[in-house]
Amino acid sequence: MAVFLFAAGIRFLTKLSDPGYAYSKNRDFIEHSDSYDVLFFGNSHMANGVFPMELWNDYGIVSYNLAGFGLPMPAIYWVMKNALDESEPALVIIDCYNLASEEKAGRKEMLAAYHDRRWDLDQTDFEGKVNVQKGAEIAFDVVSPNKMAQRPEKTVEVDSVGVEYLRRMIEECQNRNIEVMLTYLPFPASEEDWEEALYVEDIAREYEVSYINFLDLSVVDLAVDCSDKNSHLNGSGGRKVTAYIGKYIDEHYNIADHRGEGAYAGWEEDYRQYTRYKLDVMAQTETLDKYLMMLADPAFDCCIYVDGEAGIWRQNEMYMPLVENIAGERTEKLSQAVTSGGDYFLMVDNKRRGLNENVDGKQFSIETSFGNVHYGMDEKGNRTLFLQAGETDYFLKTSQDNNVAVQIVVINSADGSIAGIKRFGSGLPVYTQGDS
Repeated sequence: MAVFLFAAGIRFLTKLSDPGYAYSKNRDFIEHSDSYDVLFFGNSHMANGVFPMELWNDYGIVSYNLAGFGLPMPAIYWVMKNALDESEPALVIIDCYNLASEEKAGRKEMLAAYHDRRWDLDQTDFEGKVNVQKGAEIAFDVVSPNKMAQRPEKTVEVDSVGVEYLRRMIEECQNRNIEVMLTYLPFPASEEDWEEALYVEDIAREYEVSYINFLDLSVVDLAVDCSDKNSHLNGSGGRKVTAYIGKYIDEHYNIADHRGEGAYAGWEEDYRQYTRYKLDVMAQTETLDKYLMMLADPAFDCCIYVDGEAGIWRQNEMYMPLVENIAGERTEKLSQAVTSGGDYFLMVDNKRRGLNENVDGKQFSIETSFGNVHYGMDEKGNRTLFLQAGETDYFLKTSQDNNVAVQIVVINSADGSIAGIKRFGSGLPVYTQGDS
């Protein structure tokens, strides 16, 4: 019964008509609320922008993302208040987007909305697929964004209900001896958004808490890291933000690294499930732009071959920056292949920070963290790819499928195993700006 009531208390306004969603998203937190060192709060910017499982893998940080979609600051306050009544985190991180909003939805409104359905609930409302992302939700689209407004020269004071409740959140945490960090996650901000972000600096200074204004940083590349035109990050952008926050936490707070501790052994399995989830989504992806975006992930190494005669670079201007995004902008020969129309091969080995490009078609062999990679050509002029000293050619022959334009082999960097093979035909969907 206690778990049932707690689940009701932290449900999110945008999902009040679907309590099963709220429970599945936050089940791990509800059932183990006393085990988290760091909690994240905010709205969809935070939900799509910070990934606790990446923090675990990189730093052993045990965290949960309790952000919800469409929440104004007063609702975020009550989500936090309910969560802190059941947990004792060392650090709370609050994203301050939409701080100027006058919208107010307090605890009574949250529970009243829930009240309308409470007699209709049954066991099926609390069953379903468990969120394997510790409350985060990766966005898998990739969209060319709107233009970001210029940074204002002066800070403008923001007087709003949102500011009032942000102050209450900070004071609530400080009264409980919980450290606070504020963020303003990156997106194509308007002038009004900039004003919010800059005013948060004054609030952070007043309360002597840390603040990261990502609008002032070059952490993400909005050209490839947005899932819609004006607001949210995709998986590539979220991983970059998460990496930055993880490094900041590691350098500025005394948060334990729980990797290797018996009490947290289950997190290793959770991370494997999280990786499998990402691979399953990739396997179902039918468009090259989304697939390339998802490959910008240190969990995956890859080999990518592009048939120069297919002309894919002309079909979507984002393909080239998306490939550069995978390689960490270390490509030297990609522009040559795009200009000349030659075949292009890219091998990325994240564990060794290795990269190999080929545009001249000559065969080569190279040792990587996942074994030997041999790229070459058979007697009929077909490109070949052999991995790990095996006899399997991972490339389809031209005679088998004349329509194959792009061939990709994905390797799980954790163990060097072949995690997926994906091929795209020359008749790739034409990308239209604004589609999502």
